[in-house]
Amino acid sequence: MPVNWGEQARLRAQHPDEPWLWRRDWAERAVRESPEFGGWCLWAFTVIWNLFSFPLWFVVRWQWPMEAPMIMAAAFPLAGAGLFLLAIYQTLRRVKYGTSLCRLERSPIALGSTLRGELEVRLHETPPAGFALRLACVRRTVTGAGKNRSTHERILWQDEQTVTHGVMPSPHGVRVPFRFDVPFDCEPCDSTNPNDTVLWRLHATAEVPGIDYESAFELPVFRTEDAGDDLSTPLTAASW
Repeated sequence: MPVNWGEQARLRAQHPDEPWLWRRDWAERAVRESPEFGGWCLWAFTVIWNLFSFPLWFVVRWQWPMEAPMIMAAAFPLAGAGLFLLAIYQTLRRVKYGTSLCRLERSPIALGSTLRGELEVRLHETPPAGFALRLACVRRTVTGAGKNRSTHERILWQDEQTVTHGVMPSPHGVRVPFRFDVPFDCEPCDSTNPNDTVLWRLHATAEVPGIDYESAFELPVFRTEDAGDDLSTPLTAASW
């Protein structure tokens, strides 16, 4: 979700030992879909890239067979065309599905407990193959600075399931129920070091006619006082 830094600073000051209250949607147990590489950022990057690369079509003297320098020159405007198509696709998907919500049974989600909730999706019927859900604990590291800055993600733990039953209609589409067992020995969310963070992400996809559905949510998973390694039957690749 878009970050209001002023509000987040105020919430941090009010709840220094309760990081699950630092985001209003976490506190309200209605997690908004995470922003993707799209929208105005993608369009701005696409426009800038094409402004610099498109003139190559007219500057380079193309001939066949193409030599290595010519192939490298062609890669830039071709990448620009690909970015343009991606920007259109992402925009159409946002228009079609809007912003999804993940409603949690409780917040925070304690390590060693069961995560239950529902996705609110702007769809009028259940896709034939259902909804593919993946819950993952991810370590995100940032290295370098400036132009050499890069971000890497490593999955520490994950579980998957396909929801084909139990989907209910809602005023804005459908509600997709889910349930995951969260192991006690996993890492909790940790944003203390911005260059080395741990996050929990719920990723949802569904194949539908036209543009497929896809969304992701960052969830508040923490080690709390009532957490315990008391899970009996783990839920793995389950179907509802």
